[in-house]
Amino acid sequence: MDRRCTSHVDTKPKWPQFDSEESKKTDHWNFSLSSPLPLPLPVLPSSLWPIHLLPLGSFYVASRLELQAKGCRFSFHGHLTAIQSDSPRFFSRQKREGEVERVHDSRTLIVKNLFKKETKQSLFTGMEVRLSCGSIGRLRDHLEHLKGRLELY
Repeated sequence: MDRRCTSHVDTKPKWPQFDSEESKKTDHWNFSLSSPLPLPLPVLPSSLWPIHLLPLGSFYVASRLELQAKGCRFSFHGHLTAIQSDSPRFFSRQKREGEVERVHDSRTLIVKNLFKKETKQSLFTGMEVRLSCGSIGRLRDHLEHLKGRLELY
C-alpha cells in the first residue's frame, strides 16, 4: 500500500486576459483583480501613534502615503460607529515547515526541522499539524532521545 503524500501546485497561474497594448509588452502584472467587498464593511483600524477621534457618527478619511513606491496610497472613509477603549488582542498565523524523517509505527511519524534548536518546543505540544497530503495530526512532547525531532500522532 502506497502511503506517500503528494501535493500538486499549478506553476502556470491562469491570469485574466486584457487587450491593452501595455499588457502585451510585459510578462508581469502590476495590479490584481478581486471581487468587490460587501458594503458596509466594518473595520478595526490600529495605529502605532495616538489618533485624535471625533465624536461618534463623524465622517472620517484615512490614508497612508507610500513615498518609496510608485503606487497609490491606501485609503478608506466612513463613519465612526464605536470606540473600543480596551486594547484588542491581535494575532497572526504562522506557518512552519518541516520534514517527515521516518514512520515510527502505523499512527506516529517522526518529524525534523520544524523548529529551531533554541525554540521551546513544549509550547507547541498538542498543536495541529497538516501534512502536504491533507492528513491532520498533533504534536507530542519533545523527546530527548529524538535529538531535536518531534513525534506527530
